Order: sequence, then structure tokens, then C-alpha cells
Amino acid sequence: MKIAITGGIGSGKSTVAAFVKEMGYTVVSADEAYARIAQDKTYLAEVKKLFPAAVHGEPPALDRVALSAEVFADKEKLEKLNALAHPAIMREMFAEATGKDVAFFEVPLLFEGGYEKLFDKVVVVKRAKEERIESVCRRSRLTREQAEARISAQIDYSGDFDGCIVLENDGDVYALKEKTRRIVQTLLCCESEEKSL
Repeated sequence: MKIAITGGIGSGKSTVAAFVKEMGYTVVSADEAYARIAQDKTYLAEVKKLFPAAVHGEPPALDRVALSAEVFADKEKLEKLNALAHPAIMREMFAEATGKDVAFFEVPLLFEGGYEKLFDKVVVVKRAKEERIESVCRRSRLTREQAEARISAQIDYSGDFDGCIVLENDGDVYALKEKTRRIVQTLLCCESEEKSL
């Protein structure tokens, strides 16, 4: 069973993923997969063709700050980066989860990449926009304008998500942990019942 955890930047999806991991389940992170890919010379060569200022030195290294500044200021450039990075990230994530009966996948840009169909279930973490902005500014030391630009580059998470499980992050961290526990139990209980039918 493959379960995606997604949500907008600053929604709390990484915290939810950490709680799932604490419960003893396999959690595969898109960010960690990308960190590994970003050290691959073949991938870096492709990035350098598109964004010469974002790859430096020998051996080549990715300047993530420079790359972020460039792509989040230009929607077309962001789309080009996503078209290169997303398939590589998904391949890396699924390879990491090979052989696991149940695996959770933390995927920030799930819907933008059209990857929701690859998963048995999708958990969408939602949070008020103002709280997301504050969280991103605090965590990543960005200005409000930079945080809003990153939020605007993603889909609108204020709408409905038919067929998905929505987790409202609207309380403190303890409430979020309890909601996560209940959702995981519900997901795996339903899966067990389906298998026994």
C-alpha cells in the first residue's frame, strides 16, 4: 500500500510525516530523494544546461539558493525544473520503498506533477494561509514576499480534494499528532478489512 502525504509549503506535512515515522512506518521523503539526486553528475549536467548559474565547481555542486531564486521568479523556468526533477524524484522514492508492504511518501508537489494516481491513498494536510506564511518565513528565513511567491507557485490548497483524506492542521502540535494517529489507524484498518474480504 502506497500512501502519499502532501500539502502546500508551510502546511505541516513534514511534521505529519515525522509522526508517521515515529509510529514505526516506512516514510520516504521527496526532499531526501532530491538531495541524493542533486549529487548525481548526470542530473547536475542537465540542470546546468537549463540554469548555468545554479551549478558550480568540480566536482559540480548544486547551488539551491541560486536555483530557487531563479525559478520562483519565473513560472516558465519553474516548470522546466519540475519537468526535469519530478520524474527523477519519483523513481528514487519508489526504488527506496521497494519490498515494503506499507509505505508513506512525503510528496510536496504531488498534484502539480500529476502523480496522485500512483498512490493508493492521498492525505492532504491543510492549514490557514497566514499560518503557512508565518511558518515558511520562520523556518526558511524568507521575507513575506518570498514566502507568498512560493505559495503562489503551488496549487490552491483552500479547495476540496475529492477522493483524498484531508487533515486540517488547525490546532497545536499535540492535536496534529493525534489527528495523524487516527488517520493512519483508519487507513490501515480499512486496508486490512479489504484484504480479508
